[in-house]
Amino acid sequence: MLSLNWVNLVQVSGLTLLMFGVYLLKGYRHYRFVMAMFWFVLCLIVINIAEEVFNTRDWYLISPIFIVGYGPMVYLVACSLVHQSIDWKKGLHFLPMLVSVLFTHYPQWVIGIGTLLQVIYSFLTFRLVFAFNKNLFNSRSDSDDLSLTWFAWLISVSTCVHIIDLVRLNLQPYISLGINLSGQLLSTAAGVFIFAILLKKLLRYNEGTMSLIRQKETAEPVSHNESQQDDFSSIFEHVDSHIRSQHLYREPRLSLTDLSHRTGLQSRDISRAINLKGRVNFNDYINQFRVDDVKKAMLSTPTVSLLELAMAAGFNSKTSFNQTFKRLTGETPSAFKKTKGC
Repeated sequence: MLSLNWVNLVQVSGLTLLMFGVYLLKGYRHYRFVMAMFWFVLCLIVINIAEEVFNTRDWYLISPIFIVGYGPMVYLVACSLVHQSIDWKKGLHFLPMLVSVLFTHYPQWVIGIGTLLQVIYSFLTFRLVFAFNKNLFNSRSDSDDLSLTWFAWLISVSTCVHIIDLVRLNLQPYISLGINLSGQLLSTAAGVFIFAILLKKLLRYNEGTMSLIRQKETAEPVSHNESQQDDFSSIFEHVDSHIRSQHLYREPRLSLTDLSHRTGLQSRDISRAINLKGRVNFNDYINQFRVDDVKKAMLSTPTVSLLELAMAAGFNSKTSFNQTFKRLTGETPSAFKKTKGC
């Protein structure tokens, strides 16, 4: 006899969401590891429902091993999002998951180890994302749009949910069935919500991902103007003059690679020149031009909306414009406009 409860219904909604996510992402080859994670969680939900509804756990308990494999799976997805090469050696991260198959008759221990691994892999993901974001600020003018901080925070929240659920599992002998089911319901609903946010973010992030892929596939030209390591003044003056005269900062996704192709200089030389002579990273250097452009436009065309001015200056979105403007000027665009009486 079937024994359905509210947890199973939420699991079915999660199953539907993940299947919808796989359908939406199937055309994006660069998201293949994200789809692998979706299939991974799909299998977990199906097995979990089978164990609870059809009592397949009486034959053999399988679901705890997925908790052990979740951390490595998330880390693999993070590696793919920061465009690291992924080879067969990365598969060794799943070795604990395979070994845990032999010990599922101690489910709380397996789940405990899995949760510990999630904490470890969350830390590794944070470190990976931090390095990726730092590189973006030194090579892209649209780093705010391409930042993966949101992914790291989602994984952290997911890990916290699993830790709380581990506490519930260990307290099962001491709490009522109703409290136990309520805890499982909340953790399952939180998981569905996290994956819904992840899917939405990935679809919005796709344009930026394609931009990074194109940059990676574009070979850097051979420089015909290489200078001595200690002489970057001429490089900076040449690049600065080129950007100002051609208004290159108005290109929304301007990168070091783009400037390298425009000027014939090596990306590393341009970056070093900006760091040494401009005393800023590439992102702030380009965005300062954009902010100055918006400031001038506020005074000359006060009736035009801030968003229109921002887009014309090279910003990709209202959010990145507001964040960058405040970071570089110390006040919001609307506050600046008000003080200038525009």
